[in-house]
Amino acid sequence: MEALRINPRSDFRPERFTEGFIDGYGDRKLHTAKWMPEEAPRAIILLLHGLGDHIMRFHSWSNYFTDYGIGVIGMDLGGHGKSDGKRGAVQYNNLMKDVKKLLDHAHKLFPDVPRILYGHCIGGNLALNYTIRNKPAIAGVISTSPWLRSAYTYTRFSTFLSKIILKLYPSFTVEWQPKSTCLTHDTNEIREYEHDSLVHPLVSLKLLESLEDEGAFILKSKHKINTPLLLMHGSSDKITSWRATAQFAKYTSQNTTYKLWQDDYHELHHENEKVEIFEFIINWINNLPEQKK
Repeated sequence: MEALRINPRSDFRPERFTEGFIDGYGDRKLHTAKWMPEEAPRAIILLLHGLGDHIMRFHSWSNYFTDYGIGVIGMDLGGHGKSDGKRGAVQYNNLMKDVKKLLDHAHKLFPDVPRILYGHCIGGNLALNYTIRNKPAIAGVISTSPWLRSAYTYTRFSTFLSKIILKLYPSFTVEWQPKSTCLTHDTNEIREYEHDSLVHPLVSLKLLESLEDEGAFILKSKHKINTPLLLMHGSSDKITSWRATAQFAKYTSQNTTYKLWQDDYHELHHENEKVEIFEFIINWINNLPEQKK
């Protein structure tokens, strides 16, 4: 197959971009964004962002896909971006319900178009967990820098203290925000992140515990996922463990593709070689079995 080449750009191209809200769990409203190609899409990507992040930080990345006939529908998870919910204190089970809302929304809009669930960081955790537990009718799963295990090393005292606080005050939130220089090597993206008012640093101890617990569940359930799967991680990620991703990939089905990007940080979609990373994803999509699309 001829190598793909794209001309990176960050304009919105308004004729292809729309945003709005859908009903979430309870009375919550979930902010959605949609990027569409000029012609009818040949596939739809359902995009889930990371912890403390929001979907509009993927606007340039989403535009890349539209150049190859692929639409993108993204959503701010509850407690993030423009969606309802207390910042950082949303329950993991409700985030899983958000994933279902996004899948249902996409199916209603594009019932006959292949759909690919794509999650980054906690979005990667949610995409894998939802697929394992619910086996949705999707063409594939892309999971980048998934939170299967934190890359941080916690002291015994901090672990002990957090367990006590969890028992007394489960929704207690702490400031959790990685250094911007740990996200990407791209200085322009670092600068934009530091001035982004929709990014927030809060997370509840309960959500952190749930992410670690659900990550452990995913690692134990690797044999239960047969959906075509693309796993990618940067070898210098200081936020989530690339070793956990490699461990998960090793014992999944032959439908799994695993790619470790040497020396890259957490946000592969913002790294300096993002064009090469995008090409890798597009080639993976192009080679999905026809009957799975």
